[in-house]
Amino acid sequence: PHRKRYSRLLAFTLACTALVPRSRANLYRTVELTKTTIAEQFLQTLHSNPWVGQLVRELHIDTSGGKKGYIPFAPASFSNTLCNLRVLKLTIDWAYYPPAYLLSLRRISVQHLEICFLRRPSLSDLHLVWSLPNLRSCDVFTLCGENLITNHASILLRRSRRVGFCQNLKELTLQVF
Repeated sequence: PHRKRYSRLLAFTLACTALVPRSRANLYRTVELTKTTIAEQFLQTLHSNPWVGQLVRELHIDTSGGKKGYIPFAPASFSNTLCNLRVLKLTIDWAYYPPAYLLSLRRISVQHLEICFLRRPSLSDLHLVWSLPNLRSCDVFTLCGENLITNHASILLRRSRRVGFCQNLKELTLQVF
């Protein structure tokens, strides 16, 4: 009886060990940061286990719905370890972030950006779009200022094409609610 239990336990252990890489890939594929404490814990995880950053494909930052505040999502420790990040979704109050903060995202190879403005956006708020060199598609959502966002986007695209940014951008969607 002990031998049968041991062989079953050994088989179970080997199966579980084989599933660890797959479960980690599923666990860290999409990371959602909604509070500063969660972001700090995730940064600690990246610092102690840098391989985790290679598993992250989508990063969602959301401070809407009463979760106001500053979530550090572009420090060097993020951009250096999130080498496979392809999708970035931002629903934040830009008033908490200095304009230069967004430029630090240039090191991340994001291909799709989804950005929601919780207040009326300014032209400098849209600079993030042209600061991402590998960006292929972008969805911009705003709660107000339909003509304003359309004008800002067209100005931004004209400027960016002149100076050689947004070369890979094929799709830009603007939605006003």
